[in-house]
Amino acid sequence: MRRSGTQAKNATQKRRSRRISSIALSLQDADKGVKGVLEASKNFRAAIPDLKAKIEELLVVHDRAVVRYSFTGHFTGSFKDLKGDGREISFRAVDIYRVQNGQISDNWHLEDNLSLMQQLGVVTP
Repeated sequence: MRRSGTQAKNATQKRRSRRISSIALSLQDADKGVKGVLEASKNFRAAIPDLKAKIEELLVVHDRAVVRYSFTGHFTGSFKDLKGDGREISFRAVDIYRVQNGQISDNWHLEDNLSLMQQLGVVTP
């Protein structure tokens, strides 16, 4: 049976949506506390072993620290069902840390996942 152009496009979009959902769920491991953050980091570094973080800006105000990062590396490993092909990866992130009694008590993290997904080939620009 031959699919129409619309059916083929819809099927492709569904596959991409499932893949994005799967990757997004793995990124949400950070919601599981310190263990989740460590697991997410381990999985991400398996995909991009040469990942480097550069601090672009650091602001400290009262009990908060805001850090703006840029990340670079090469997708040579695997991430979920994606296999690396050596392509260069570059994306940005921001963390806001709250410090109490000399320790980080809270962390809010935001990264440019759309840019990352495009570079991984999960979504097209």
